[in-house]
Amino acid sequence: MAEATAESLYQEAVTLAATIFERAHGGQSIDDLPLHQLVERLNAHLKERQELLAYVGHAVSPLGENHYLATHIVNTCLLTLTLGQGLRLPDGELEQLGVCALLYDVGMARILQQATASRGSGGQSPLFEDIKRHPTVGAESLQKMRVQVERAIRVTAEHHERLDGSGYPQGLKGEAVDSWAQIVGLADLYESFTRPRSKRQHQPQAHDLLRELVTQQGLFDSQLVKVLLNQISLYPIGTWVKLNTGAVGRVCGIHQGLPLRPIVELYLESGQMVRPPRKLDLKEIAAVSVKRVVNPADEGVPAAT
Repeated sequence: MAEATAESLYQEAVTLAATIFERAHGGQSIDDLPLHQLVERLNAHLKERQELLAYVGHAVSPLGENHYLATHIVNTCLLTLTLGQGLRLPDGELEQLGVCALLYDVGMARILQQATASRGSGGQSPLFEDIKRHPTVGAESLQKMRVQVERAIRVTAEHHERLDGSGYPQGLKGEAVDSWAQIVGLADLYESFTRPRSKRQHQPQAHDLLRELVTQQGLFDSQLVKVLLNQISLYPIGTWVKLNTGAVGRVCGIHQGLPLRPIVELYLESGQMVRPPRKLDLKEIAAVSVKRVVNPADEGVPAAT
């Protein structure tokens, strides 16, 4: 059997995530085996190469824009597995954690589905107070669905809790917050911050969130934030940057533990388009560094590039 490409594996994951939401909405039980099998393959792929991470912050759902939440779940799962690898969790734990990351937002799916039905009857969009109920709604849904990974229920219930007690719905503090819920919660926050909701929106800057997490103590365990920075980089894959040389390119690879020294694919150099683009590894060239994150259109790089 041929090895799945990153694109086909990603699309398969989004399709499965959409199925999870459909079954949750119908109150149906779910077979855990396909989830475990998918997570095992995602984890193996992430260990060998970085292509799947390129979808985080940039992907449009292969099922269409109405399936944004399914794409969000898959991206969060990829980030969760990346964090778990950085924490050196055993493969068995990583697989369980990854399954939790595929299930944790079923409550949000239920809230949004109820809102859609309500709008069809002349109702309003969900208020923030309704949205704050989604961890509890999700945990209750997973109990009804007879999910076999018991920790998934707690992760779902606590993924919006924060160490300083500022989270919801219970306002848990410190060690009362499940450690896996912290991992999934950080991945969820990062994904939510960095991916535009529509094609017309410019991508929010991942480095802004990472800098805030580094300077603002108390929300997440400091070691977990450090792992995120080392695993994802200050300039994640897909980020457009301008170098101190004036060249403009897109980050195409990262070095774990070297968040300021990505691999950049150059598209513009000395005011001229580079055809074909050439790769520059900043790990190997100390004199060259990232000056700032840019919008490629503002730098004269065609949108189709």
